[in-house]
Amino acid sequence: MTYHCWAMSSSLWWYERGASVKQYVWTRLYEAALFEIDDKKLPSCLEATKAAIDRRLTEIQVEHNSSPEELRAITNALRVLQVLRTGLEKRTP
Repeated sequence: MTYHCWAMSSSLWWYERGASVKQYVWTRLYEAALFEIDDKKLPSCLEATKAAIDRRLTEIQVEHNSSPEELRAITNALRVLQVLRTGLEKRTP
């Protein structure tokens, strides 16, 4: 399944048909950023992913509805986004 950074949902989560685990918008955007090969599109993917993660973190603070696994995944995703951003900055003049 392919996701695009511009295809953001107003919902912070959704259920995939047949899936038993709650999935969040930030995970879809993160996947899209990981596989984006166009350096012109990557900045918007990184921004959209970071914004979705920030919204999810705000939701977690308000509703206290996160698992330790999701928090680890968010931490790891933020590190990878920084690596992608640094790599992009080195490649662009």
